[in-house]
Amino acid sequence: MKLEKLYSVVSNARYEEFENYLIYLKERAVTTMAYADDSITIHRCQGQVSTIDQLLKLKTNVLRETKGTVQ
Repeated sequence: MKLEKLYSVVSNARYEEFENYLIYLKERAVTTMAYADDSITIHRCQGQVSTIDQLLKLKTNVLRETKGTVQ
């Protein structure tokens, strides 16, 4: 998928609400991982944190890649 298609999504004012929700989910996953007593839960939480980190970097990546090309 071309990042230009995502420009209108990440530049929307409501995207900040989505980012705040992702931060909340990440905090919850880290807390769950800290108190987990089995490896399956720890691995699931690590996957959640990794995916959320990628989603949080999405806006930066889209804005950097589309700088000057989308109006």
